[in-house]
Amino acid sequence: MTTPGAMKNDEQITGTKSMDELSAAERRSQIARKVLENGKVSVADLVGEFGVTEPSIRRDLTLLEE
Repeated sequence: MTTPGAMKNDEQITGTKSMDELSAAERRSQIARKVLENGKVSVADLVGEFGVTEPSIRRDLTLLEE
């Protein structure tokens, strides 16, 4: 039984959204941070981490490159 005000998801528990709840802009921001921190990123790794399609990640990278 869930009581009113009970924590229901990761955002309520940690203050952050789960990867599948990120907007495209938030996802791009996180991708940009990863590139700055690591110097490079793998499309396959990003697909797995963010749970989106390869074309979505490639679109994100193209937008970040501009």
